[in-house]
Amino acid sequence: MPTGLPLTDETPPSPDTRSRVVAAAMELFAVRGIRSTRVEEVAREAGVTRMTVHRHFGGKEGLVQAVLERLGEAFHEASARARTSGENDPETYLAQAFQPLLALNRTSMVGRLGELRVLYPKLHSEYQAVRRQALGDIWDGLTHLLDKQGMLRQNPRPEVGRALFQESFASAQRPEGMPELAVPREELMRSLLRMLLYGIAIPPEQGR
Repeated sequence: MPTGLPLTDETPPSPDTRSRVVAAAMELFAVRGIRSTRVEEVAREAGVTRMTVHRHFGGKEGLVQAVLERLGEAFHEASARARTSGENDPETYLAQAFQPLLALNRTSMVGRLGELRVLYPKLHSEYQAVRRQALGDIWDGLTHLLDKQGMLRQNPRPEVGRALFQESFASAQRPEGMPELAVPREELMRSLLRMLLYGIAIPPEQGR
């Protein structure tokens, strides 16, 4: 009985082939690491041939790029929510804008960014640009909302607050973040957002 993956496709790929391969790659990259994961393993996990993977993605770098694009979709959605939000309550605004990003905390793939920076620096740079843009849009929307309501503290400076906001989000995503605390990452993110909010917002009763 033959073993291993065939070198050619015997049946045409189904419409969801690309999606299944990306999901398999994301899972394996998260568990085993980018460097240690072979294209053949991704194909086997997705239930397709190696040639199917190469035809859709060209190789491992193409797989990595596709995974980052899927992660980037969450940031694009968060950015769109921030730019179009008509919400007046700061906590609700943050919850709505960050909802797409909370899903990222349920996969450790975001914990492979250090490895990504070494192996594929251009892809890492592009991903970080998308992340910074989305978080910047959320921050700008939040500070505009607070300023409009007379609730925005003047200290720290906007540039400092923006940098702290982005770095805090990045730190909370790292898999090694606070390992000694048995705190679910999503709960950590929600609590962090509240702490950041009330570090820059004057309580409503003081803002009047």
